[in-house]
Amino acid sequence: MKKLLFTSLLFILFSLAATAQDKNKADSTTKFIYCELTNTDKSVGTMTTVEADFGQRKGGFHDSRLKDPKSGKVITFNSIIDALNYMGNQGWELVQTYQTSVDNQMIHHWIMKKRIE
Repeated sequence: MKKLLFTSLLFILFSLAATAQDKNKADSTTKFIYCELTNTDKSVGTMTTVEADFGQRKGGFHDSRLKDPKSGKVITFNSIIDALNYMGNQGWELVQTYQTSVDNQMIHHWIMKKRIE
């Protein structure tokens, strides 16, 4: 009787552990597209624009600032967090951030990804 009870208890515990899988985890068939957002430090309290690199070729005078998909106008953000919230609402997820410095000016980089069907 003790063996039956012990075996039943083990079965229940293993069953519970098997159902505790991460539903948001990407499997090997999940595909993503990536983009890089960049922004250069400006004075505190000013509106900001963000440049977006989606991997397309750029011509000579290509304007890579983030634009509204409907109107085509450059989007001005209150802050970088405002830009990240905008991208999050568009289905993008933040993957990594890093900074570089060119001529004593900080450039902030955000790598983002979006799941594609």
